[in-house]
Amino acid sequence: MIDTREFPEKTFLRDLDALEWLREELDLKKLHEKRHAQFYFGEYLTQGYLDIEGKCVEMTMQQLIDRGLFTVICPALNKSNNNWADWAIPVCELRVGIMENHIVDQKQIRSAIFVAKDYVGDRFLVPFALMLLGLRSRQSDNSAIANVFQSLFTDEELNFRKVKYDQSSGRMKELRRFQELMEAVEKQNDENPLAETTRLMGGLGLSTNGLPIKKRLFGWRRNTRNNGFYNTIPCVGIREDEWFAWTRAKLRSFSKTEEWMKEGYEKYSRHNQPFIIPSFRKGKVLILPPAQLKAIYNKRENELQAHDPASEALSFEWTIRDQEVYPSNYTVDVIRKWITKRFDEFAAELQEELCLAVDEQFGMSQEWREVRLWPAVQRIFTRGLNRVLVGFPLCRDAVFLETMRRFAIDMPFQGLFITLVPKILKPILAPLISWNSRRDTKAGIKYCAPIIQEYLDNNRDPLQEKPVNILQWIIEASAATGDPAQLDPYRIGHRMMILNFNLVQGGSIPFSTVLSDICNGEHAASAFSQLRDEATSVLASTKTWDRTTISKLVLADSGIRESMRWSDFGLFALPRRVNSPGITLDNGIHVPPGVHIEVPMHSIHMDEDSYADAGSFKPFRFADGASASRSAVTLDESFLGFGYGKNACPGRFFGSHVMKVVLAYLVMNYDVEFGDEEPPMKTMWEYRIPRESTAIRIRRRLGH
Repeated sequence: MIDTREFPEKTFLRDLDALEWLREELDLKKLHEKRHAQFYFGEYLTQGYLDIEGKCVEMTMQQLIDRGLFTVICPALNKSNNNWADWAIPVCELRVGIMENHIVDQKQIRSAIFVAKDYVGDRFLVPFALMLLGLRSRQSDNSAIANVFQSLFTDEELNFRKVKYDQSSGRMKELRRFQELMEAVEKQNDENPLAETTRLMGGLGLSTNGLPIKKRLFGWRRNTRNNGFYNTIPCVGIREDEWFAWTRAKLRSFSKTEEWMKEGYEKYSRHNQPFIIPSFRKGKVLILPPAQLKAIYNKRENELQAHDPASEALSFEWTIRDQEVYPSNYTVDVIRKWITKRFDEFAAELQEELCLAVDEQFGMSQEWREVRLWPAVQRIFTRGLNRVLVGFPLCRDAVFLETMRRFAIDMPFQGLFITLVPKILKPILAPLISWNSRRDTKAGIKYCAPIIQEYLDNNRDPLQEKPVNILQWIIEASAATGDPAQLDPYRIGHRMMILNFNLVQGGSIPFSTVLSDICNGEHAASAFSQLRDEATSVLASTKTWDRTTISKLVLADSGIRESMRWSDFGLFALPRRVNSPGITLDNGIHVPPGVHIEVPMHSIHMDEDSYADAGSFKPFRFADGASASRSAVTLDESFLGFGYGKNACPGRFFGSHVMKVVLAYLVMNYDVEFGDEEPPMKTMWEYRIPRESTAIRIRRRLGH
């Protein structure tokens, strides 16, 4: 035994490193040969809490010796005649036991689950428990054990795609058993387990008494995890007196979500009480009241996950071709560290391309023409943003730009529809549903491949002048990881496509509603005129619209913020998942790990307590002196257009600037026919999206 208490905190040493160091001993050499694997769970010398998701320091045997392993930490080992072979004997004896046949019983399954939960937490609980069971040679049917796991865990917990392990060590019996169990669980994950569980567990001598069996109703599984918690929280949309109440409520959520959110907000959110809303796609969603936002949404990622729920909501597992790209989110650093901080270096190029794109989409004719708003705005943002994403000549290549636009718009919608597909059918249907986005990913990367390779070659020369664009910064961020695999041109192309999606989608949807909201309704003529006067006053005498200059467009900024309030993108939004050991609200309610939480975005934005006459669109609400002055990028508990807390949108400053540039150029150079107030945005599940049919009549101003 080695006393690790004096090791530096959160460090670990793989046992294989120790065996490499000590392999002159015959028994240790044999043990090394038996245990050789690239990755193997459990065989580490660790100090402190080993956070699988976090940052730990991996140390070599030499580093530990230099730190005093044999002199300070474990002096008993510092003997010239130390018998290293004694270390191997217990492990070799354990391997003899592994070779024997045993019967897995209920007690062992429970023990494996409890041990796994204590040591690795929820995310790796299932695979770790299966590994422990793999240590016992079984005479029983793998499907029996798999069905027990089916009955105890959710679809999400049984998804092993993110668990990586070395599959090359087939000579290790316990690893083979683990693989067989994994395959059995995956195979049965979407079959009705109830009758089979009872039959197979009976054949094993197991009882279902005391096990929280999940029942599947008409092919849909009812998740019973955290039921003790859910039973204490009020739920909207459930009719307790009907058969299959939860399943039917989930089906009704397609059309009733908006109604249920209004009910829940008035009954519970106003009284600082969370409530549950059924969602066909997400199951049980805990809606937090606004009073809890500041305390809860400022928690760290290891307490409250944001990245994984967002990826799952858009099915990145299926819509992103490179499976190593979507689990990592260091491209967020490209926005935060490069785009935001070095913005003025490309502000002039961005302005030029955005203005040219407006001219292209709205035309130079002084005759009135009707333009469908959303597709036009998509193309404006795609062209303008790709000027600073990949630069010339691609930013003016019509085929490339259309590929990038289609990917940015189609990928998230295809991902949403994949979430409706039963898990057992996803391997068949998901590739078909996401075919367009996967095709466009391949085409977009093919277009960029020569430029990416050229950039990579130039980066090897420290004297070579580097371009000022986002693609270059993606390469720099990839190089900063220290992982050569991240500099693969194909992978860099993938990250470029994802940033294109973030920037184009994140800007075109809100801006299309900004134009629609400003140009329609009783306020339209006056608002448009005031925006034109402001833009002319601020911008007419300057050629470069840098960040400082654009920040003076106070009315435009207010109009954007008000539109993002009035035409927000979700009935509920900002998905998070609670991590172990859970979180406690300030009203004393403890939310356990695994609970999916969101916030009532639209109800908050329509709350009369936060906004006077909240049901009306007032473009200059935040600049008229009557309301508290807030810029479009200011975050608070009553405005969630750019998110909130530690995971708020890092590109909000960039996005707000782009919207103000396009709006200012448009009002100075175009006339618009004003119409009646547009109908509310189209609601799809919990999302609110622009109507594709929305159009404006527009013409070029005389002399402009």
